[in-house]
Amino acid sequence: MNKQTASPPSYLRVADELRRRIVLGELMPGQQLPTEPELPGQVGVSRSTWREAIRRLEAEGLITTVRGVTGGTFVAEPSPADVAAYMQTALTLLSRTQLTTDQMAEARRLLEIPAAGFAASRRGDADLAKMAESVDRARDLHGPEQWAENHRFHNLLLEAAGNPLVAALSAPIESVLRSRIDRESPSEEFWAQVCDDHQDVFRAVRDGDSEAARDAMERHLDNLAKAYLTVRPDCY
Repeated sequence: MNKQTASPPSYLRVADELRRRIVLGELMPGQQLPTEPELPGQVGVSRSTWREAIRRLEAEGLITTVRGVTGGTFVAEPSPADVAAYMQTALTLLSRTQLTTDQMAEARRLLEIPAAGFAASRRGDADLAKMAESVDRARDLHGPEQWAENHRFHNLLLEAAGNPLVAALSAPIESVLRSRIDRESPSEEFWAQVCDDHQDVFRAVRDGDSEAARDAMERHLDNLAKAYLTVRPDCY
């Protein structure tokens, strides 16, 4: 006798329907959803079912609830930072079982090498000032502070590229790859090379030379790839 498949709980069905409508654009970012008293008469579900569905979609970042007289439940308007945060969590989990370091490094190259070229043609004076300050500051730092400043340089470069989606996609990959380097193991020579590489990238960006910027970033990522493979060879 075939066992009947149990139907999903009502709140999951409601959440699935709302998610479908959001993804299809039937419910747009910023649009307010019906209130609880209105909902049962419109779609025939209980308030408790509605509340559970809302909690699930809030956890997924698809909707947000604003308290107060003018509040309500709205379709979320995600920012590039939200996308990056979601991706970082997903990539961290995937990197433990399905993604190799080589694969993530390859994806980073596909994004950051062109981004360096974009930065050279799109950067503004404010971008250059922040990048120059970061390059100079990193040489005077050590340990975790230098590590953080080098990470900041890459974020500044991605901002200068002028495409928030590229930054949202690349930053999580870079963060996960950074976790593949044992911070205590790289030598002073390694960190000096990183600073030199960043200087080369910055100069090309400052000069508006897109080809040189891409070449400098490619050399830099090649150097980092060696560190990923040699410092933490046990990683998947």
